[in-house]
Amino acid sequence: GFIMTWDLTTAKTRLNITGATQDVEIQAALDAALSLIESYCDRRFMHTPAQVETFVHESGPSVSLIRYPLDADPVFTGGATNYKFHADWENGVVHFDGGLAEHKLKVTYSGGYVTLPADLEFALWIVFDGVWASMSNAGAVSVGGVDKISLVGVGSISYDTSNGGGGSVGGPITDYARDVLDTYRRTWA
Repeated sequence: GFIMTWDLTTAKTRLNITGATQDVEIQAALDAALSLIESYCDRRFMHTPAQVETFVHESGPSVSLIRYPLDADPVFTGGATNYKFHADWENGVVHFDGGLAEHKLKVTYSGGYVTLPADLEFALWIVFDGVWASMSNAGAVSVGGVDKISLVGVGSISYDTSNGGGGSVGGPITDYARDVLDTYRRTWA
């Protein structure tokens, strides 16, 4: 099947860049695209074996973790010695049997995608493309930005700079990417 990877090497291949002189800028665009998407979805996607979250003055039937899917049940450190719960690994929601009332609850767990789902990765690359275009065209006139050309006498060129030359008017998260990302937004308990 078609498998891409969210990394510098793949980004350089997409951009047809072979040298290392733009590696810092490309990595910055990768980081910015991921950050934009994670902010939009209110969660973290990349896998980590040691995510720690702290909930302060938490009470209620459940908590919603920021990084999922989970690899295993989380470990809790707080006022209780034994937490009775069941976890929705796929959506990162921990449901406490009988509720929860904690001044400070520390949750340690392993979660996130080891391999990104194809549609999520595709949306990431769409946003990356928009971020890269914005970075590459900063201060420049956008493609198709010529408003009129006059050849009488010496000639002149006028540019339409209404979108500021920085990518699409709606920003790097396009409607298509937003449609995909809406299915990955964090589930609140």
